[in-house]
Amino acid sequence: MADTHGVVVTMNEIYAELQAVHDEVRDMRSDVKSIADHESRIRSLERKIWIAAGIAAAGSGAIVQSLNAVLGA
Repeated sequence: MADTHGVVVTMNEIYAELQAVHDEVRDMRSDVKSIADHESRIRSLERKIWIAAGIAAAGSGAIVQSLNAVLGA
């Protein structure tokens, strides 16, 4: 007895949907790689900023000490 209220999905439809999912996964994989690269670049920049801030703080401290020594304060 044939089911007249059912849904028929052909192999071509399944294959087309599988290909679409495959393409989306491939695109997401490349996005994940670029996000990881972006994160490493941000961390590198943050590290450089903190180093520059430390150098600036040490330099300003040295300048103040030098001025105190010269001016006798």
